Amino acid sequence: MAFNPNEKLMSLKGKDYLEVKWRLVWFRQEHPDWGISTQIVEHNIEKRYAVVKATITDATGRVVAEGTKMEDAKGFADYLEKAETGAIGRALGILGYGTQFAPEFDEVVDGVANPRIVDAPVEPKRASPPRPQVLDIKGSGVAFGEAVKHHEPSADSARIKEVFALLTNNAERTVENLTAATKALYEIPASEYETVLRQYAEENNNAN
Repeated sequence: MAFNPNEKLMSLKGKDYLEVKWRLVWFRQEHPDWGISTQIVEHNIEKRYAVVKATITDATGRVVAEGTKMEDAKGFADYLEKAETGAIGRALGILGYGTQFAPEFDEVVDGVANPRIVDAPVEPKRASPPRPQVLDIKGSGVAFGEAVKHHEPSADSARIKEVFALLTNNAERTVENLTAATKALYEIPASEYETVLRQYAEENNNAN
């Protein structure tokens, strides 16, 4: 019998929500020969945060979707596991196993005034194959924004774009560039963040 996501919905903050475990059941039923793998992009035990990337491949090994998620101990005690679950949920959402309500792709967090939901169930679109590269730019952009806010909690979208331009010397906004910039940010110690950005600004000005 085909999986019916409507039978597994839960109510979360007044909206229907399908947990990642049920999206996995749905996915496995339709694609038993496809694979899901996860990779820890960054895990800072001292600062207690982790960034995890999930990759979905088809039966031939071709990458069809990716998702990245960051969590820290302030949000969840088991932040590493939650980051992995969130990354898988995002990758599944790209394939159609859930529709993203908010551009941030974030999970609901208790106590937040305006909670954001990752996804809710929809039937996967068959007529038009997903475009993982285009959609994952959005997820990569979110991960980069979270990395900026790790250093600057009050950073808005304009500031996030400014930091990206500094780190990449105004490079094109691609998955590869966003991922590299995100990794670079997490490698910068908090005490050196402002100094490093100033150095990038000076180097960019000299180069131009």
